[in-house]
Amino acid sequence: MSSALSRTGSLSANNDCIRDIVSANEPSKRVYHPAHRRFAIDPVASFDSHRAEATFDLEAIFSVQCARAVTNYCKFSANGRKFQVAKENDLRGLTRNKILLRRKLLRKDDPS
Repeated sequence: MSSALSRTGSLSANNDCIRDIVSANEPSKRVYHPAHRRFAIDPVASFDSHRAEATFDLEAIFSVQCARAVTNYCKFSANGRKFQVAKENDLRGLTRNKILLRRKLLRKDDPS
């Protein structure tokens, strides 16, 4: 198939100019789709599995989480620093257990 660029700058193939989106997609339907159909797979389910954004907990998704062990004195370490849980929190049952530290990457007051 020979193609040439006309004076107006539009691509013409066999004297047929591409003038709209439909004619531009025709070669793709004739050549590309049949040749690559062997790579196509059927979907696992026939329903749309996309979810609405309202169902996501974006603060949990955009955060760094790590588990830490709590010592007998309600102490734990993170990022090379040591922390102690305040006595007002009364976390006696927390000792020798794991806690999950979460550092948020997004802030609700952040406009971007």
